[in-house]
Amino acid sequence: MSIRDKYSLEIGEFNNSLADLRNGRIYEIEKVPGYPAASSLANRLEEQFNMIITKIEKNEAGDNEKIFDEEK
Repeated sequence: MSIRDKYSLEIGEFNNSLADLRNGRIYEIEKVPGYPAASSLANRLEEQFNMIITKIEKNEAGDNEKIFDEEK
């Protein structure tokens, strides 16, 4: 299984955060409750990135693998 497949859910969450930023879906711009503040979004991106790197370094199961294994 490729790294991209193994960690597809984690990568997807990271890419969703990037899409929020790219599309200006942050509270300071839109003033929409539920949209993250820029600092919250930055913190979330940092946490997601570090989580993915840590899992890769430790060769831990990705969330996708965990779900697949639970279904067996």
